[in-house]
Amino acid sequence: MRAALRLIGRTLLGLVCLTALLGAVVYGVQAWRLDVDAWHAAEPCRVTVDLSREGRYEAPFHQEYAGSHSEWLVLEVEPPFASPEEAQDAPEGLALKVWLEDDDGEAFETEATAADLLTLAGWGTAPWPALKIAPLARGDYRLELEVLALAKGLAGRKQQIVARYELCGLEGLIDTGLTGAAVVCSVVALAGGRWLWAIIRRSRRRAQAEPAPAPQA
Repeated sequence: MRAALRLIGRTLLGLVCLTALLGAVVYGVQAWRLDVDAWHAAEPCRVTVDLSREGRYEAPFHQEYAGSHSEWLVLEVEPPFASPEEAQDAPEGLALKVWLEDDDGEAFETEATAADLLTLAGWGTAPWPALKIAPLARGDYRLELEVLALAKGLAGRKQQIVARYELCGLEGLIDTGLTGAAVVCSVVALAGGRWLWAIIRRSRRRAQAEPAPAPQA
C-alpha cells in the first residue's frame, strides 16, 4: 500500500513539473514574440492623398493588434509647416468621408472636418492624433476616403494619411506579466524536478539496501 502511494505521489509531482515546464515554454515564447515597441511604430495603413483637390482614395488596412483603445488617422505633410499656427490653419475648410470595410462588407463610416484631422506640427516629426476609429478586431480591411470639401492651404505639399494605434503605455504590462509567468513556471519546474529526482534516488538507495530474499530450499 505504501509503495502504491509513493508511486502516485511521484507521478503527480512529475505531472506538475511537466505542466510547469510547458507553461514556461509557452509564456516565454509569447513574451518573446510580443513586441510592444512595434505596436507604437506600426502603421496599419498609409495612403497618399491630395486634400486640396476633389478625389477618392482606397488603401488596404491591416489590423495586427486588437487591444488598442482606438485607431488614429493622422495627416503627415511635407515639407513641414513653418509654425504651429500655419499647421492649424492649412486644413481649413476640409471635409472628408471615411469608410472602413472588412471582407464581409461590414463598414465603419464617419465624416471628418479640419477640426478632426489635425496636421503635422512644423517643429516636430510626429503627427498629432486626429480622427479616431473604434477598436478593430485583427484582420484585413479596406480604407476609403472621399474629399467632400477642399483644404486649399495644403496645395503644393506632399500629403499622406496614416493609421496608428492609440496606446496608453499599459500594454507593456502584458509583456511583463508573460515574462513573470514564464519565470514562475521555470522555478516551479526546476524545484519540482530536483525534488522528484531526490525522491527517485532515495527510492533506489532504499531498494538496493534491502536484503535479497533467501533462496527457497
